[in-house]
Amino acid sequence: MNEDRSKSKTEKFEEAKKLFESKNYEFVARNANPQGGGNIDMTANQNFIRVKGDTLDIYLPFFGVSYMPEYHGRGTIEITGKPETYELTTNKKKKTFRIEFRIKNDFDTYDMTIDAGYSGYGTLSVTSNKRSSISYRGTIVKITTQD
Repeated sequence: MNEDRSKSKTEKFEEAKKLFESKNYEFVARNANPQGGGNIDMTANQNFIRVKGDTLDIYLPFFGVSYMPEYHGRGTIEITGKPETYELTTNKKKKTFRIEFRIKNDFDTYDMTIDAGYSGYGTLSVTSNKRSSISYRGTIVKITTQD
């Protein structure tokens, strides 16, 4: 999101709202926080959630316990497709956003929540039935190229 310091918080909030409503953005994690604790630097690991219209493209390294390992598991959460649910909630007073969605792959169902502010930083929480929960802290930016 725009780093222009001359904009008011309200202007930055409205700009962020338009970005989330456009469904054309990407979350990139800087840190992972597995359920058991710890803080893992993600800056050297490829990772993303790309929201492009009604399609999500997800690639997240997973650090934690897998209760039912998938056959030929890769230690990542990889999904491309349409979520079962997708909801954007705006808190105008606090100038925050919550994006909640549920998406499946052949292995599991994931409930994901992104809590974000107008500044472009956010926290992603991931829960599923077959893996321990994990959260990621990172940045949210507009997708500007054809990825």
